[in-house]
Amino acid sequence: MRVGVIGAGPAGMMAAWQAAKHGTRVVLFDSNARPGKKLLITGSGRCNLSNTKCAPERYTCDESDFLSRAWAEFSQADLVNLLGELGIPLYATDDGWYYPLSNSAANVAEILIELLVAAGVEFVPESRVVQISPAGYGFKVYCGNKEKPVYVDSLVVASGGKAYPQTGSDGSLFPIIRGLGHRILPTRPALAPVLLEGGTTSLLKGVRLDAGCMLVKNEKVVESTVGNVIFTEWGMNGPGVMDLSHWIEKPEQEDYRLVVNFLPGKESLLFDFLQQGAQNGLSTRAVLLGLLPEKVVSWAMDGLDIEPNQLAGDLSPEQANTLARKLTSTSLKVLGVKGYSHAQCSTGGVAVSEVNGSTMESKIVPGIFFAGEVLNVNGPCGGYNLHWALTSGRIAGRGAALRGKMSSLD
Repeated sequence: MRVGVIGAGPAGMMAAWQAAKHGTRVVLFDSNARPGKKLLITGSGRCNLSNTKCAPERYTCDESDFLSRAWAEFSQADLVNLLGELGIPLYATDDGWYYPLSNSAANVAEILIELLVAAGVEFVPESRVVQISPAGYGFKVYCGNKEKPVYVDSLVVASGGKAYPQTGSDGSLFPIIRGLGHRILPTRPALAPVLLEGGTTSLLKGVRLDAGCMLVKNEKVVESTVGNVIFTEWGMNGPGVMDLSHWIEKPEQEDYRLVVNFLPGKESLLFDFLQQGAQNGLSTRAVLLGLLPEKVVSWAMDGLDIEPNQLAGDLSPEQANTLARKLTSTSLKVLGVKGYSHAQCSTGGVAVSEVNGSTMESKIVPGIFFAGEVLNVNGPCGGYNLHWALTSGRIAGRGAALRGKMSSLD
């Protein structure tokens, strides 16, 4: 029994190791010279591997029950325990983001590579797959730099989506998968910085804080988040706004606006502070400095007919309400999102409605399994997508090794 795995990212590495641990010969194809290239940049080099809140309802995909079946096979706790057993113990931050104790993506990649070597996985580097052909019970895998195809009995496709094409994840396998009969859903950048119109963000350049962000399309609310954001000269970055980016489709044809709240959950504090500041003889500016960064305070007061040293007690009700609206519901026109090179993942890909969530096996082409970003599964920032890569890789690798004799997980 021979299993082929296309893609040596997190999903592919996990799938290859899992298949090998079930006693099969495994050949791992990748366009890079060394496995784990995409893993190295995760979590800003710290490797955000999972999240305490990882659950099916935190993701979006094209079939609601698909992820529930996957979680039934291999849960969030199962993954944390497995990584610990493999020599990659994790710890969770206060906000639930799981990192390795080493805080090093490079260390995690090196450990996984050694596990693959110890399991006897054959790595075929710098080999881009250009054709997959069914051949009897299995498949022939053709690489652009090889004269002869490689025959495998089962095949795991973990080639990624279109995010970070500089790592080799460029979507080039999608036409090949479509040629096998699968439906490929349109891709878009996800978890990407958002481009905004106007000078507001340039005035706030460099400001980093937790904010509420609400995406509005044609005057209807699409989705909202609360999280950390960073203002730049071209727009906004950070989890709080990146989690909304996959909803932005054809911004040149639709009216998208981002409504920003600088005081999420603390809106009433503004009026309380203004009242207290009036009693203490403070200026409006001094009151705001107790709540927000200086750049936000200067921006908020700009253009509101409020003098820099105007006392809080001298603010009219209209001035106070106008100030509150600016700080809690500033509306900015969305121009689009930064492209795949700046996106942490991409939406679209293989429709999960055509894949068995319990095994990751194709319902269209028996013997082909999928894992990771190649599937139409998208989660928010915070380790969700790397968790999905490892979880689906675990399920797919096992499924490919036990093809035809699947049983419940050990």
